Amino acid sequence: EGWFALGTGDFATASDRFARLLEENGADEEVMVSYARSLWGEKKYDDAIGKMKGWLQARPDIPHVAMHLAGAYLSLNRESEARDVYAQVVERHPDNYLALNNLAWLSRKSDLAGAIGYAEKANQLAPTDATIMDTLGSLLIMQGDRERGQRLVADAAKRAPGDVGIQVNYAKVLADQGRKDEAKQLLQGIVERAGDTPAAESA
Repeated sequence: EGWFALGTGDFATASDRFARLLEENGADEEVMVSYARSLWGEKKYDDAIGKMKGWLQARPDIPHVAMHLAGAYLSLNRESEARDVYAQVVERHPDNYLALNNLAWLSRKSDLAGAIGYAEKANQLAPTDATIMDTLGSLLIMQGDRERGQRLVADAAKRAPGDVGIQVNYAKVLADQGRKDEAKQLLQGIVERAGDTPAAESA
């Protein structure tokens, strides 16, 4: 009933059903995430975050719920809190390359060298992941290593032709290399496909 309600947008019913399930089996991480999603659908953002934080206090070694909590903070533009959660995940699970990648990006303003270190490790753990390539490449460009950084972003763009964010970054690389016609063509295609979205606005 909870899953059906969540899938049909009946968030109040979904949150009620998942709350009851948690009373029976409070340790079920999938139910906790579904409960948080239901509360989010009701726009009860603080409640969702509070429930996840409370759940994690008793089970700090479960990365799935922690990653969802960090994503919730990001959606509210609370980057410092998201960074703290990703850091906690990495501390307990140093091979979690998704947490490493996100921690790298969120650390770029405060500690670029440290951010690159996180991204390098993520890239070692998942060397064919386009998102991680794009993160590492972008950070290297910020640091001044344009040759390797641009090569990584270009490789990421080839591997993920449907990822708008990566394609926009690749267009920046093309423009920086003086290949402005190619950059314009790529950006125009993104604008046409993305419609009225932040990605189209960025393009």
